[in-house]
Amino acid sequence: MSLHLRYCLLRQKIDRNQWELQPESAVRHRKWMTLSWEETASGHPDYFARLSASVAHARGRVLELGCGMGNMTRWIAARDEVSEVVAVDGFEQALAELRQRSLPKVDARCMGMHELHFDAGERFDTVVACELLEHLYPDEEAALLAAIRPHLAQGAGYVVSVPIGWLEDPHHVRAFSRAKLSRHLARHFGPEEGRDESSGYSQVAWGRFTQHGV
Repeated sequence: MSLHLRYCLLRQKIDRNQWELQPESAVRHRKWMTLSWEETASGHPDYFARLSASVAHARGRVLELGCGMGNMTRWIAARDEVSEVVAVDGFEQALAELRQRSLPKVDARCMGMHELHFDAGERFDTVVACELLEHLYPDEEAALLAAIRPHLAQGAGYVVSVPIGWLEDPHHVRAFSRAKLSRHLARHFGPEEGRDESSGYSQVAWGRFTQHGV
């Protein structure tokens, strides 16, 4: 029985700590952290397409969920339109590497996506959740959204990316077709305002949060 099927039948959640379970993933991410913007574009064009489409819509005080080692974090923080990045991940192994780089404007915090907590006065202008939702069970995403919604600034935007359809990965628990992602965002975030699929494997969507999610 596959791990995904086991959850569907027995409600048993799988371990999604890719940093321990997939060492090759950590090696790949460490390499990306050493590359310049130009080197990333020339050496990893598909990844760069997703990266650039995601980063382009970040502004103000940004909450990045599932930041990992900070491959996207550093480029978000480099934008003049961004004042600060609160970079959150559930695995200290990844965050330790991000902190070692002492990136300007970056505040790295270790929190599970289902147990987010922020100071009462904190507000975010953009929420970035790239290649994250496919790792979360529905109840975990519901807890995430409930935790961040009180901290959204007026007119806050979102950037969400997920693989196009099912991607064989031992740490993925959900899949989103193009149509399903549009419906999902409209219901839980806000109607999408734009989309980029130039990477060929991922769909990057952006929009603004509605006042009340479902």
